[in-house]
Amino acid sequence: MMLCARAILSKAHSLNANWFCGTINDTKLYRLMNATLGIKAIVSVMDDPSNLDLYKQAEIPYRWLPTKGGTAPSPEQVQELQSFVDKQNQLGNAVAVHCTSGNRRTGTMLAAYLIQSGMLYDDAMHVIQTANPNAELREAQTNFLQALAKQ
Repeated sequence: MMLCARAILSKAHSLNANWFCGTINDTKLYRLMNATLGIKAIVSVMDDPSNLDLYKQAEIPYRWLPTKGGTAPSPEQVQELQSFVDKQNQLGNAVAVHCTSGNRRTGTMLAAYLIQSGMLYDDAMHVIQTANPNAELREAQTNFLQALAKQ
């Protein structure tokens, strides 16, 4: 199983576009991410639970917010992401958010987090595009984010 953690949410709600990719068959990748960026928690937005046993075994705080590729998360998932990230950040922990490729679901979730934190839609999308020029959100995802920004 590959994990590509494209975006990291840190205490200051900043977005770092560092890539950490590797084969997940033990906790080596997690230890590398922890040592280099202080990542101590993970949010998976993959629609299958394939990495969850690894996170449990390694005692890594995590949230699984399953989202089908190309679709938007639910408002409840965005709220759960925000609560989890904020709690981890209060503990001094950066959080890696990942899906399979990091180009759609991850960008959508991170943009939603930024919007929920008070950022304007255009500014959030600029942050996502700057962090990942390959981000290519689907219409359902951008519609969701635009609606979220109007709330």
